[in-house]
Amino acid sequence: MFRPLQGTDVARVAALEIEQMMQSYGLTIADHGIDPKILLMLMGRLQKMGRAGSSRDLVRAIEEKLADSLIEAKRNGFTQISLVLNDSNTVVAKATRAANVVS
Repeated sequence: MFRPLQGTDVARVAALEIEQMMQSYGLTIADHGIDPKILLMLMGRLQKMGRAGSSRDLVRAIEEKLADSLIEAKRNGFTQISLVLNDSNTVVAKATRAANVVS
C-alpha cells in the first residue's frame, strides 16, 4: 500500500497528469505554462479530500471546465496551452502559437 501524496509530490503528479491530459488533445504545455497558483490550489483541495481524493480526480475536474477551450484551440491550429488562474480563481486556458498569445 502506498502512502498518500503530500506537499510538492501532489504538485508534481498533478502537473504530469495535466501534461498527459493536454497531450490527449494533441496539445503541449507551453514553457512555464502551468500557473503555480493552480498547483497550490490543487494541493489544498487534495488535502481537504483526504485519502479519498487523487490527483487524477482534480485534473479531471479541470478538464471538464477546459474541454471546450482545448477542442477549440486544437481546431484553430494552436499547438501549446498555458493554464492560468484568473481573479475569480477559475482555471483558464490560453492558446499559444509561436510567440503570439491568444485567449
